[in-house]
Amino acid sequence: KNIKSITIGINLDNEMRLEDLGIVSTNEERYKSGNLFDRILRGDFSKDKKENDKYVCITPLEPIFKGLADDQKLAVNSSFKSAFNTLLKKSLKNIQSGVSDYMKNCAKFLLDLIPEICFFISGVQFLNRLKECGVTVCKPQISRNKYSRIKGLMNPYLLNSMEKEEIISNDVDFDENAMIYVLTGANSGGKSVFLYSLGIAQILFQLGLFIPAEKAVLSPVDNICVHFPIKNTALNSAGRLEQECIMLNSIIKDITPNSLVLMDETFSSTSAYDGSILAEELLKHFASIGCKCVFSTHIHELAMKIDEINNSGKSTVKTDNLIAGTENGIRTHKILRKNPEGQSYAKDIAKKYGLLFDFISD
Repeated sequence: KNIKSITIGINLDNEMRLEDLGIVSTNEERYKSGNLFDRILRGDFSKDKKENDKYVCITPLEPIFKGLADDQKLAVNSSFKSAFNTLLKKSLKNIQSGVSDYMKNCAKFLLDLIPEICFFISGVQFLNRLKECGVTVCKPQISRNKYSRIKGLMNPYLLNSMEKEEIISNDVDFDENAMIYVLTGANSGGKSVFLYSLGIAQILFQLGLFIPAEKAVLSPVDNICVHFPIKNTALNSAGRLEQECIMLNSIIKDITPNSLVLMDETFSSTSAYDGSILAEELLKHFASIGCKCVFSTHIHELAMKIDEINNSGKSTVKTDNLIAGTENGIRTHKILRKNPEGQSYAKDIAKKYGLLFDFISD
């Protein structure tokens, strides 16, 4: 649309007939007549004569097809179109190269945004899935201190194997009354599921997403340090306890007062007596740092040492008990803030799978 004229180079034969032509340039200005009368009408008296003469012909402008026969008009048009097509082909090649350079240089930011866009799309899909399953979600408020409170927390991964109505929600508070919890209770009582739900909620919160809970006030953490049971294999050169100690040593280095620590069955590879001593020392260390922590364990003796941990003289935060609740030997999967009952109900599980002596003997 910007092309207003073109400059054509024409070769002549010995009799001054048009022989061939080519396009010299395309212009954004129209050519003007060089007739003196036309120049006067235009008021063309510029001092910069060189610039002014650039698009002024040395003759008056003449109509191209005036006095030409039809076959002559066709010949002129064909020659011009052929030359112009050649020009367009070259231009298109340049355009293709220019577009490619533009995409590389000017549109690179769009490519950098693709992971972010994919993340938000996945986040929305996850949120919609929870809503479709009837799970209550909330936007957590940001705590002004290290304290956190969650009401009605659920583990979303249970939706893969259970109906929403079967999933039990739980509450948890990290405040001045307790920042560290020793979680004990019945086997298969929901302790590990509770730990997972805490970690998932913290991650979703720090990703800027909603969490599966009724309401929540959370504070950001700098690290989520986890330790879950490890499997012993023939390839391991060290025993399970030694492996645990090596892993814990690396974890402890990352723990700060603003960290969240989740531990499940730590020191279960040794005796209850030794495990209790090791766990007590570890909890004292966590209490001195002042981090948030849930320590799930079958070592019920550890739950009886809460006062010793709180009165160790180095604690900067308080430690309390949580238990996986039961009613008449039936697991409720409710995590309660109370002192433990002192039994893991392993016999109930053995009975369920026919491992009691009476069943085996029969």
